[in-house]
Amino acid sequence: MSRHQIQVMLIKAVCIALAVAFVAWGFLVLGGLRARPVYCIGLAVAIAVLVVCTQLVLAPGEPYSGEREPTTAGQQPYADLYFLEYRLSWGSVERARFEQRVRPLLVRVADERLRQRHGVDYTTDERKARGIVGEDLWQLMTRESISEGKPPTHREVTALVTAIEHI
Repeated sequence: MSRHQIQVMLIKAVCIALAVAFVAWGFLVLGGLRARPVYCIGLAVAIAVLVVCTQLVLAPGEPYSGEREPTTAGQQPYADLYFLEYRLSWGSVERARFEQRVRPLLVRVADERLRQRHGVDYTTDERKARGIVGEDLWQLMTRESISEGKPPTHREVTALVTAIEHI
């Protein structure tokens, strides 16, 4: 379950709990009992959080890994890979396509891995980031866009992806 799904589930549960708490408090007041709204709200929110935590513990599947799940996981489990393959195939046709579509994707993945695994922002700690990613990947991440010339070969792109994997 993704972080976003957990947050949405928790927000829904708390909103429902608050609504139930106010309704219960209203019935208690109408019945002539003196009930403090704070107690009703606190009890309802505590129950909502307990229910969400129970659902997370008892939910089948892999534990949360912090990585984004595919957007169409139920329908097409490899949709993200097909999209990535499509982008990479267009990047091998001409340099401008590579610079517009593939290079930003590679830079984003490399930046994300630097942040997650090493706590390094390549825009602020250039020396440390350059040492981690290596010269070829560093040049890809920091150089200006090149719209002329041949696009990188399959071997060059494979080397860049391997460098990203080793971050």
